[in-house]
Amino acid sequence: MRQLYYTCITPIADYGAEIWWKGQIGLAHKLEKSQAEANRRILGAFRTEPTAALEIPAATLPVPLRLDRLCK
Repeated sequence: MRQLYYTCITPIADYGAEIWWKGQIGLAHKLEKSQAEANRRILGAFRTEPTAALEIPAATLPVPLRLDRLCK
């Protein structure tokens, strides 16, 4: 599931990030919702789990870090 997320969903969500990403919290919040859902699917976790805690076992980068890394 993790490989499917990184090969199919993140390229579409991050398309053109080099142009539009300048550290905006509002844009990151929208992408964090989709990543939280993906982390729940990857791990089979409940909806009540904290989203930040799911990023570590799912081995996904937080959205702002992922976009900063992509821009560099």
